[in-house]
Amino acid sequence: MPSEAEQYGKASTPKRRIGFFSGLILFIDKANKDEVVLIDASGLGEKIKDGKNQKTILFRAEEQKI
Repeated sequence: MPSEAEQYGKASTPKRRIGFFSGLILFIDKANKDEVVLIDASGLGEKIKDGKNQKTILFRAEEQKI
């Protein structure tokens, strides 16, 4: 696992989205500059209704995949 100084994480969500998260999570490993891995996780998880809101719950296996 890279040290804290060697890794960087960024969570971003569009400014007009209020009440739910639908954005981008980007992890950059400074020690591994030659390899880039992009994962589309938009189809993962189970969508559940929480009152008027909808949430997406990830399974542990999906978290590990990401």
